[in-house]
Amino acid sequence: MMPGWYGVGTALASERDRLANLRTMERTVPVFSTMMRTIEPTLAIADFAIFERYAAALVTDDALRERFVPLLRAEFERSCEMVMLVLESDRLLAGEPTLARSIALRNP
Repeated sequence: MMPGWYGVGTALASERDRLANLRTMERTVPVFSTMMRTIEPTLAIADFAIFERYAAALVTDDALRERFVPLLRAEFERSCEMVMLVLESDRLLAGEPTLARSIALRNP
């Protein structure tokens, strides 16, 4: 799932002072709206706890893992925050209750 969201948070945060423009684009520019609506479920489906388990099991170099996992987590959290800001939502998939419920049922 990482290629679907990695870098989005940083890119959107660089335009945070033009948040109103991003929101207008989301409502009026089809390609931007589609991009945002595609990234949102990618973030919602991603499970960073599972990623961290894989990293702990597969990355044997502790220093490397300890260097990169926090960077990836920070970008994930930044991406979630910025997508929700642009979409004017307090949670991911607020406008997609069926998908949100499906993911919530899957997670346990």
